[in-house]
Amino acid sequence: MRPRCRAGMRMVKDTRVTVPGRAGELALAFLLDRILGDPEGWPHPVRALGWLISRLEDALRARNAGPAGERVAGMAAAAGLLSLTMAIGRTLEVLSRRLPAARACIVYLTYSCLASRELERRAIRVAELLDSGDQEGARMELRCLVGRDTAGLDHAGACRAAVESVAENVVDGVIAPLFYYAIGGLPWMLAHKAVSTLDSMWGYRHPPYRRLGWAGARLDDVMVFLVARFSVLLIALASFLTEEDWRSALRVGLRDRLLHPSPNSAHGEATFAGALGVALGGGSSYGGRWVERPIIGAEGRVPDTRDIRRAARLSRAVSWTGWTVATFYILAREARRGGHVARSEREGH
Repeated sequence: MRPRCRAGMRMVKDTRVTVPGRAGELALAFLLDRILGDPEGWPHPVRALGWLISRLEDALRARNAGPAGERVAGMAAAAGLLSLTMAIGRTLEVLSRRLPAARACIVYLTYSCLASRELERRAIRVAELLDSGDQEGARMELRCLVGRDTAGLDHAGACRAAVESVAENVVDGVIAPLFYYAIGGLPWMLAHKAVSTLDSMWGYRHPPYRRLGWAGARLDDVMVFLVARFSVLLIALASFLTEEDWRSALRVGLRDRLLHPSPNSAHGEATFAGALGVALGGGSSYGGRWVERPIIGAEGRVPDTRDIRRAARLSRAVSWTGWTVATFYILAREARRGGHVARSEREGH
C-alpha cells in the first residue's frame, strides 16, 4: 500500500548517501588486508614507529643517563608513544565527520595494522622453500617471521619456528588489533601497535635493553593479557570450523598456556599445538644466547611442512572468525547506543 501524503505536500525521495560507520571501515580495512597483504614500499605505521623509536634510542643513549635514568627514559618513551598514537587516531576520527579524506586515512591505517594475509604468505613460502630443499632460503624467509637466530636451524627446527611464529603472531598481529579496534576504534588500535612495536624493538631481558625496554615490555603484557586468554577460545572455534582437533586445542591451550616466561606468549602456541597435534617450544638461540623453554603440547609429534600449511590455514580461519566477532560487537554497541539516543529523544518530547 502506498503511503498517503497530506494535501499540498509531495513525496521526496531521500538521496542522501549513508556513510559507513566503524563496522564498515573495519570491513573495508580487513578486505584490503586479505587482498593486498603488505606490499613492499607502501607507507606503514610500523615503519614510522620503528623510525621514531630508533631516533628516541639514539637520543637517549647519547645522554648516557645511567641504569636508573634508562628505566625512567623507557617509561617516558612508552607513555609518549601511547599518547601520541592515541591523539593521532582521535584527531582523525573527529576530522572524519567532515572530511572524507580523514575517513580514507582511518581505513588505510586500520588495514595497515592488520597482518593476516602477510603472515600466511610468509609461512607458506617457508614451507615451499623447505619442500624444494632450499634450506638457506627458508632460513632467510624465517627472519621476517621470528625473533630467534635462524642460521643454525635444521629442517625440523625451521618447521617448528614457522608454526610457533604463526601461532604467536596471529594473536599479536590479527586478534589484538581487531580487539582494540572493536572496543576503542582507531586510537586504541594504533596505541596497541605502538606498544607492540616498542616491545619488539626494546623488550629484551638482557643488555642493552633490560632497563630501557622494561616499561614497554610490561605495558605490552598488560595490553595483550585479555587478548591472549580470549584467543584460546577463538582459535579453538576456528579449529572446529577448519575440522582440526578443537577439543585438543582447548585442552592443550588451557593446560600449557603459561609454559613461557611471558604471561601471554604461550596461549596461541599451546592452542595451535593442540589443534595440529604437534609439539612446540623447547630450546632456541636468541642473539647468540641459548634459551631452554618447556615443551608445549609434549604429546604431539615434531611439526613438518604440512603442519606449516595447516597452521597458515588455521590462522586464516582465526582472522575471519575474529573479524566476524569484532564486527558483531561493534554493531551491537552502535545499536545499543542508537537505542539510548532514540529513548532520550522520546523522553525529551
